[in-house]
Amino acid sequence: MTNIHYNPDDRKYVINPAFNLIRTNPDTIVINLGSRSPTSRQLTDSGRHGILADLLESWAAPVTLDQGRRLVNADDDVINELVKFLVQEEVPIPVPEMESHAFLYAMGLESGRIKVSSIGVVGTGTLCTPITRHLLDAGVGKIWLCSDGVPATEDERVVRAGTDPHESSALDQVASETDLVLCSTDTPDLEMLFRINSVMIQSGKPWIPAVMDGAEIQVGPILGTDSGPCYNCLDAQDEAGRTQLLPFLAHKAAVFAKAGFIKRPLPQVVSDMVAAWATLSALHIVAGLSSFLSDYRVRIDLDRFEVTRERILCLPRCPACRTGVADYRHPFL
Repeated sequence: MTNIHYNPDDRKYVINPAFNLIRTNPDTIVINLGSRSPTSRQLTDSGRHGILADLLESWAAPVTLDQGRRLVNADDDVINELVKFLVQEEVPIPVPEMESHAFLYAMGLESGRIKVSSIGVVGTGTLCTPITRHLLDAGVGKIWLCSDGVPATEDERVVRAGTDPHESSALDQVASETDLVLCSTDTPDLEMLFRINSVMIQSGKPWIPAVMDGAEIQVGPILGTDSGPCYNCLDAQDEAGRTQLLPFLAHKAAVFAKAGFIKRPLPQVVSDMVAAWATLSALHIVAGLSSFLSDYRVRIDLDRFEVTRERILCLPRCPACRTGVADYRHPFL
């Protein structure tokens, strides 16, 4: 049983409604979140004091931690240790956070880390607005914005570093103040993506692109880590996979020239889908969990209603992120 620092507070707690709890005996409870969730697990009191299940049932209705512990007759030290254990497992959760955060707690996204995290939101177009909204709803401690498309907000957790994501000084500030940056664009804005790639490589911090390419959503991979790819690695592999390279390069040059000027409003159902994927990937990282975007990009094809996950390799001679290695002449590098 884990021994963590525990301070009773005045907030009321209740059993996380996202879980199905199964009492197998007084010392064992099965916590279930769907039939395939890796966070479904069994909680057992190894000391076999015969009160774990009864103690947890104390929070079937909202009561404070102190009130809950007093509903069970047992040694105070034993009860205190079990309360620490249950609170750490986030089975009883604070009532004020139940509506918006219960499901995130159930997925194993540790609330403490999310609340003290600082995430940057950078981009052009409309996607930064739903991403910011979802991050605030998830309880992120601070959001640094550099976008031309997010309306003013009175939420004190939002700090606006600038409105032009092509400006290096604003990007430098966002990178220095945050743990992670989400970069979104309604259409491939290559100038911005390569610029932030350079800034994040210098900062040594991770970032995640979320891009709309026509009717396809592209999220990830996690870029900028020591062992992972950068955006140049990703772009080179995109080009290498094209069967008609010259037409693609012509299209890419055209997109590069006009991406910063064309506004393509997205329907809310699409923008929320992009924001959901981007936000959940960011929460996994700041919560200290392994991410489904580590070395992988997710592509959601809205035309074909198809989701694919493709491996993105770190190029060993990438001129952007592997500068200590001699260049290798290659059409894609």
